[in-house]
Amino acid sequence: MVFISHLMQHQVELIEEYRTGLAPRIVVLDAPVGSGKSVTLAAIAADRAAHGELVLMVMPRLLVSQASDFVAEFGKISPIVYSTPSDFRLALGEEASPWPESGVVICSTSVIRSPVAMKALSRVTPS
Repeated sequence: MVFISHLMQHQVELIEEYRTGLAPRIVVLDAPVGSGKSVTLAAIAADRAAHGELVLMVMPRLLVSQASDFVAEFGKISPIVYSTPSDFRLALGEEASPWPESGVVICSTSVIRSPVAMKALSRVTPS
């Protein structure tokens, strides 16, 4: 369970929507800088991963490290991180699939836009 005692009320409400199943499966958070989007998304991702789901977080490359730190803090797990398309290609060479059965995968937008990642992602069955 994610500890949410230090979050703002709007963050807690969004996290609770996910816990109760009232929120959509796919969400785009659009809010001003500093409003807590990354923290909220990391808390939701860590919570879903703790329930055995695979969560894919996509963000600009500059925010990937920050998101990874937040996920590790909330979920006490180490997310898989692909900051660049070359990171992703290296993982393809080392593993049968770059996508685990469950957990959190954080990708930069440049990774998701790469043809090799799109092809690999198309073979993943959402839960």
